[in-house]
Amino acid sequence: MRTLASIVMTLLFVAVLAPEVEAQKPSGEKTVNIEANLSCDGCKKTVETGLAKAKGVKEVKADPTTKMVTVTYDESKTSEDKLVKSIERMGYKARVSKADKDCGTKEDVASRKTGGGC
Repeated sequence: MRTLASIVMTLLFVAVLAPEVEAQKPSGEKTVNIEANLSCDGCKKTVETGLAKAKGVKEVKADPTTKMVTVTYDESKTSEDKLVKSIERMGYKARVSKADKDCGTKEDVASRKTGGGC
């Protein structure tokens, strides 16, 4: 009887802690800002709907005012380049925002001195 109670208690303990252990794993999620030539709410809807269907995309927010598309995605399933190409296939010009890139070039260093994104 004691053994049975021990097994039940162990199973309950594992069942309670299992979600916490899963939550501690690295998620592999990344967020990127992509500049795109969006000009209206129609553009916003097209890009948000199109990217939402892309493999690995978790969340998409497009803003025609700032001409930025913010995408949260799973790095193991897609990449920044694939996301940019998807937006380009929808008919828009797109590139990863300079603020998201490494600030190692001369232009980027000059941008820092003038208050740019890097």
